[in-house]
Amino acid sequence: MRLGIAGLASVYYPHAFAGAARRIEGVELVAAATAGRSEAAIRAGIGMGPQDYAAKYALKLYDDPVEMVRQEGLDGVFICAEFSRMYELAEALAPTGVHLYIAKAMANTVERAERIVRACERAGIVAATGPTMRFDAGLRTA
Repeated sequence: MRLGIAGLASVYYPHAFAGAARRIEGVELVAAATAGRSEAAIRAGIGMGPQDYAAKYALKLYDDPVEMVRQEGLDGVFICAEFSRMYELAEALAPTGVHLYIAKAMANTVERAERIVRACERAGIVAATGPTMRFDAGLRTA
């Protein structure tokens, strides 16, 4: 399964998703997309610039997540964006046919959450959201 990450907005999720994907047999994380976020915003969130992030995880870097999906032939995408933008990325990506894992919280309003659901239903894709703490080393040890 070929995966990508879209958004790179979070202190936790971009690194957690990349680390988890590396540990799952049969999963290949191949690309990341900035989704229009500035280098300064990404650096403030993940502690490094997008080029450094891509190099750390051996990913091809894109700005446009839809182009990333099309160029890389992805099966799924982790969406890590500001809560106010999750719906925009889900609506853009769903028609490409990739399945989505949306970092929690998936939206900052009920209307935006419903837009995500409708986009995924129309596209016939699987989308999920939820806590990813199951990948936290301390919790896995416990």
